[in-house]
Amino acid sequence: MKTIPEFIQKYWLGVYAALFLSLLAAGLLWPGHSQPAAAVTLGLAMAVAVALVVRGQVAAYRQGRLERQWLAANIIIDILGVLLVSGLALLAGGLAGQAAGRGLDAAGSAWAGILAGLAAGALTGWLAQQALARLKKG
Repeated sequence: MKTIPEFIQKYWLGVYAALFLSLLAAGLLWPGHSQPAAAVTLGLAMAVAVALVVRGQVAAYRQGRLERQWLAANIIIDILGVLLVSGLALLAGGLAGQAAGRGLDAAGSAWAGILAGLAAGALTGWLAQQALARLKKG
């Protein structure tokens, strides 16, 4: 039987897809309960991201690609990067979603907002990843 970090590392895309679909279903099917569901989903996504970051850096350290001080520095940079990228993606996604939903009916506004928010969040995350990759060693 695999441990939870091994399972997450192997099936990370499926885990994030399940979290995203649960968040989407909560927002569309049970709008009154979407904020608590969003908080739980965001917390689980952050926990998965931190677990993957630490596991990846520790694996590089054990293989001899990193020294101990660079291990600590890389973990700190990665965790701060995850938090920064998440915040920027939430902000950019929210602004893009609001702008895309203006002037449309309720259903069209929701879908336009979701799609614009996803696109803006993904672009923001990719750009921040490129910028933060220059700070790390190894």
